[in-house]
Amino acid sequence: MAKQLRIVAAIDFGTCNTRIAFARLSSLIGIPRTQDMDIFVMDNWENAPDGLKTMAPTSVLFNMTGDAIAYGFDAEDQFQSLKPSELRSRYLFKYFKMELHKKNNFPLNHKLRSVNGMDLTVIKVFSEALNFLATKLVAFIRKSAGINVERDEMRWVLTVPAIWTPEARHVMRKAAYKAGLCQPSNHRNLVLALEPECAALFVRKQEDRSEDAYRALHYAVVDCGGGTVDIAYHSVEETQEDDFTVSELHPPSGGPFGGTLIDRAFESEILEKVFGSPLHGMYSSKSFVHELKEKHTGAWLFIMKQFEQRKTILDSKDDKDLVWLDLNLQFNKACLKITGQDVYDILEDTKVPGVSISSTDQMAIEAYILKSLYKEPIEKICNCLMTDLSLPQLSRVSALYMVGSFSKSEFLLTEIRKNIRSIEDDNIINPPDSQIAIVKGAIMFGIHPGIVRSRISPRSYGTHMLNPFVQFSHPSSKRVLHDGIVYCTDLYSEFIQKNQVLRTSDPPIKMVYTPVEANQSNMLIQVFTAPEKVMYTDDRTSKHLLDITVPMRDLSGGRNRRVNGYFEFTGTEIHIILRDENTGDTVDGVVEFVAA
Repeated sequence: MAKQLRIVAAIDFGTCNTRIAFARLSSLIGIPRTQDMDIFVMDNWENAPDGLKTMAPTSVLFNMTGDAIAYGFDAEDQFQSLKPSELRSRYLFKYFKMELHKKNNFPLNHKLRSVNGMDLTVIKVFSEALNFLATKLVAFIRKSAGINVERDEMRWVLTVPAIWTPEARHVMRKAAYKAGLCQPSNHRNLVLALEPECAALFVRKQEDRSEDAYRALHYAVVDCGGGTVDIAYHSVEETQEDDFTVSELHPPSGGPFGGTLIDRAFESEILEKVFGSPLHGMYSSKSFVHELKEKHTGAWLFIMKQFEQRKTILDSKDDKDLVWLDLNLQFNKACLKITGQDVYDILEDTKVPGVSISSTDQMAIEAYILKSLYKEPIEKICNCLMTDLSLPQLSRVSALYMVGSFSKSEFLLTEIRKNIRSIEDDNIINPPDSQIAIVKGAIMFGIHPGIVRSRISPRSYGTHMLNPFVQFSHPSSKRVLHDGIVYCTDLYSEFIQKNQVLRTSDPPIKMVYTPVEANQSNMLIQVFTAPEKVMYTDDRTSKHLLDITVPMRDLSGGRNRRVNGYFEFTGTEIHIILRDENTGDTVDGVVEFVAA
């Protein structure tokens, strides 16, 4: 028997940074969404610098047996303190979440490579990270609220990019089960919430509490994270008792052009060009950055932290102003090992424009060089927004709310305002507390999943079906024989159409399935999705999402028996209930409601 839920817990598991929070469920039920909620965001991460206490880098340190032993700043600090002889005894994983976006077909045993060149399976890395965070969150609840709570007394909300594929979300759900957040039999206690929607809910609540805020009825939330940029388009409907709900105006959009694109550009356009030639080829066949990451990870972490800090001051710099990066002994030793040259000699002799060495032995870079690294992500964000906002259904969007770690950059906000002319500059806003908007909005969504009351399906959804074979209509390759009857197999039976408006208040969609053999003792229901309705489930655009097997113990009735399928839209997921009409035996499952 399932335990009564006491806590809503949220894990904002970003590409670059992680935040966790909780709220007591009993203290929030019935409270209008415009009122203050007692949401507690963890603010005591180990080794966190001042001003960054509510977040930690999404970095996980593993030991040789594959157990996560540290997370965040603590993981990076422990790794940097290792002696050279100890480097192969620890694995540091960083930026690994983006790997889920890169692949369409992602087996759970796929190997992820650590920063220092060691491999672990994707399910191992994600499940260990989630287990570590869940343990930390339960301890935070005990310490801050004095509540002893078990994981199965909590509703868990994991945030995911809106543009993720079904396979990527499947990995997160499987990892959460393996981490022990909840059991598959209690899958409704695990909610995958879309990052920009969570931010939108929090931003809207903040606006309703402020007398001076501009209250857009049609708006976009642009979640500029480290790995992805996700854009959600909503309209707001006020309800009685000072409450509100939102409806989706357009399926989420965006792409993999978050802040880490700038980091990769810094590596390729500055580090590689300055330190990667010409002598580097004499010492290794691999790139300077590859060698730095894999064999001198501490030095790589040091220089990238320097760059991360300097990015935040670019908006105050003129193009010819200098930005300085410190160079420590560890980085100098790495350069000597990789290139055979001292870092200071390399910088003295560099021919890379805009890069030099300062009188205090720092690496000096002219600001225009660093600003140029923003070109690719800014162009992609602006092109995505301009394409979307030209659509008739988005013509009334009058505000953009910029949230996420990348949105801290005033330089980015200035460029967005220059390029998006259909929305007034004053209505392109980086709201207060935007860094915690996602994790707090995730708590709101966990309490009120129906707050997003309607969505527009960006895809078609269907099940595998067999129907009587029709000569000249069905291909002979699909012809199969069961109990003396010729069927056409692999037919796609659609239950949700592309662009169909789905409301959380709608009754479940009902489908009826019958066995093809009189003595059939179970029935396999397979769920698929495709960009548009297809004829057959093996169409190249179709993706297999889920298998559910229904036991059919009562054989009386032969082929006239029925399994009733109920497909219930619950926000970001489709819950499926299958029931044998004869016995009442019921099984259920869940598939993620995904972007196009």
